[in-house]
Amino acid sequence: MNLKRTALYPCSYLKNKVAKAEIIETTSKRSEENFTQLMKNGYRRSGKYTYKPICENCSSCIPIRISVNDFQPNKTQKRTLKRGEKVLTSVKKSLIFNEQEFFLFSKYQQIKHAVTFNEHDVENTYKNFLLKSCIETELITFFDTEKKTKIVSVVDPLCDGLSAVYTFYDPSDKKNSLGTYAILWQIEECKRRNKKFLYLGYLVQECSNMVYKKKFKPYDIFINNKWTRVYD
Repeated sequence: MNLKRTALYPCSYLKNKVAKAEIIETTSKRSEENFTQLMKNGYRRSGKYTYKPICENCSSCIPIRISVNDFQPNKTQKRTLKRGEKVLTSVKKSLIFNEQEFFLFSKYQQIKHAVTFNEHDVENTYKNFLLKSCIETELITFFDTEKKTKIVSVVDPLCDGLSAVYTFYDPSDKKNSLGTYAILWQIEECKRRNKKFLYLGYLVQECSNMVYKKKFKPYDIFINNKWTRVYD
């Protein structure tokens, strides 16, 4: 295990802020037990690297997870799950490059993250970020009734749950709430596997793109080295 600290770099979540991270690099696959403990302690994974923010004078990145058996979906979420189950079929795949999935990723980035989108580097980003891993990662593809790829979710299996690494979807589909459905499906998948938690990464209150995670109530946040339940 190789533990490093990055230099300061532009924050991905907050404008005009700089960030710093602790990174764990390994040359071999991590055990599920070891990786689960890191997730419990607030780490995340990006490609082959496991990391956590160690920013000076900022603690905006708060680890968040859903206790799946305690989760109480609201009426809209219930409708979204029911509708999605009628029109979408999921298939578990390995981390292999697929043109249709990459095209969807590129389209998603161009529309959802237009400011940072770089068409010349998007394929390299896709391969390094999502198709490389230090554990036995799963790629879940969701097809509609016409066999079109609508959602792709990358998840890491844990001893106590699933870690949602990244999800992208067809941004032109406005009626099926695909992003919400992906999380609801992951919650149900945790239940099917008899797992307790869905880890959603970091909650950043000041970042509008991250606050959607608070809609899945109740949820747990990791503060002062312990998980605390939030019901608001």
